[in-house]
Amino acid sequence: MVIACGVAAPAMLGVAAVTVAAGVLTSANGVSDRRQENMRKLIVKRNKSRVGIWIKYWCVIDGSLTECKKIFGTENRCSGEFYPIANGEILEIPIENKEYNFFVMAQTSTGLIYSNEVIIEQGEENVVYEIETRYSFIRGSKLYIKKIID
Repeated sequence: MVIACGVAAPAMLGVAAVTVAAGVLTSANGVSDRRQENMRKLIVKRNKSRVGIWIKYWCVIDGSLTECKKIFGTENRCSGEFYPIANGEILEIPIENKEYNFFVMAQTSTGLIYSNEVIIEQGEENVVYEIETRYSFIRGSKLYIKKIID
């Protein structure tokens, strides 16, 4: 299953909404982009796993992992665009030809968990990342994202 873009993020994460209407990507600031079919794509694959099967993860583009960790639980909102991804889904996000930072976060029963933060280099090629969830009875759930090289 491929999801073209995201929907509104839950209020508990303190994030801005990203929606899709009639095939047009619209970010929280109301800017839409009809040129998205000509843009490169960030393709995110979430491996199907029994760990966190019902938990929706949020892919964060152009946000700050440090900022999100610092302001969680306050009334402030994290910067960046948030895209939900469910277990076993593939998400395609149109991105411009510039550098982005990217990480994944999720709200679990024990609190927020975050992946490593990666830099998406400037370029014209599509980039593919894979989300892996690991679980330990000692450390709990951990998220990892790694680049897939064609």
